[in-house]
Amino acid sequence: MECVKIENRQGIEIRTIRDDNGEFSRLYREKGKLLPRLLLEGFYIEQMKAFRSLDKDLRNIQTWVKILNDLNIKNDFQNNRYPAMDNEDAALSKGLFFAILALYGRCFTGAQNRKFTFDKKHVPEKYREFHEELMHARHNFAAHKGDFEAEDCQIALVVNIRKNTLRPLFFSELQQPYMAQTFLDNGHENTLVNLCIALRDVVAEKYEGVCTKIIDGFVRTKPPVYWKNIDVKTVNIDSYFKK
Repeated sequence: MECVKIENRQGIEIRTIRDDNGEFSRLYREKGKLLPRLLLEGFYIEQMKAFRSLDKDLRNIQTWVKILNDLNIKNDFQNNRYPAMDNEDAALSKGLFFAILALYGRCFTGAQNRKFTFDKKHVPEKYREFHEELMHARHNFAAHKGDFEAEDCQIALVVNIRKNTLRPLFFSELQQPYMAQTFLDNGHENTLVNLCIALRDVVAEKYEGVCTKIIDGFVRTKPPVYWKNIDVKTVNIDSYFKK
């Protein structure tokens, strides 16, 4: 057993433990006192898992957008839209672009049996058009309005004639931007980051709402002695709530 991480949230010390098989668990303490840890199951719990997973996806997107901006500053991709093929930063930028599209799209489609996914109604009105562009790009994977419409591929036939002998050769003339310009900062603003923040606010509010419901409908229905003497590790709370 090895403690790999110690953090503090709301006055509670949280220790992440890794056992000999590589499995992780957590211990919760307050002022050195070990606190009961009860895993919850049920419909509301699946919703809460979905809210937290969506928040993590959106935080990942925000991080990747920052990396894209750093790469742009380093390489000036806004002006150098067709860098050399061996430019590793350009290849990384392109990979991040597709990763952002895939992860953003997953937030709005059923993924891994999540009990909640975003809908267009959750997108603030001022970001609706931008959202539609992202989803269009995600579904087509290379047709981001204003960016990947600039992709151009031509097939050229070059005929070399030597002493009445034809030597036909085919060449692909491909030009594809490596950087989605709309993902970059616009002055002190970044539309995609602001959209992610707005969507994170949506799931944060829903998460807190379910927490309150569980506290009122389950936690407060049990006397303090129940929590002091609890001897189970998992509880399904569906029976505490009317269908």
